[in-house]
Amino acid sequence: MKRLKTYTQDDSGGLTLHFSDKSTALADVLIGADGIRSATRKALFEGLAKTSPSEIDVQRLSEYIDSKWTGTVVYRSLIPTERLEKLYPGSSATGNMMFYCGKNRVSIHLRFFLDIDILTFFTC
Repeated sequence: MKRLKTYTQDDSGGLTLHFSDKSTALADVLIGADGIRSATRKALFEGLAKTSPSEIDVQRLSEYIDSKWTGTVVYRSLIPTERLEKLYPGSSATGNMMFYCGKNRVSIHLRFFLDIDILTFFTC
């Protein structure tokens, strides 16, 4: 498994990814979806500290890199749009794009998705 160590960006915006096994790869975009101990986040903030120290408080670098428990839990549920339409014909939840947002609750339905996404946030 590849492990990102760092990355560099050339003048045209292209990225060179440098991995711990000394291999490299070229990319146009780098998306950090590598979990709680994100090597991508670490590389980003360490790079900023070196190249643009005025953009970041270098003394607090570890706070940016290391994840912390926020005390918030998210419960997520997907409801099939077709099933909801059968139970509640003409419901506004099954129409066009919808976004409901309330205290600690979010519900999203985009017409081209098959499910309605419901999120509930709970802070311990």
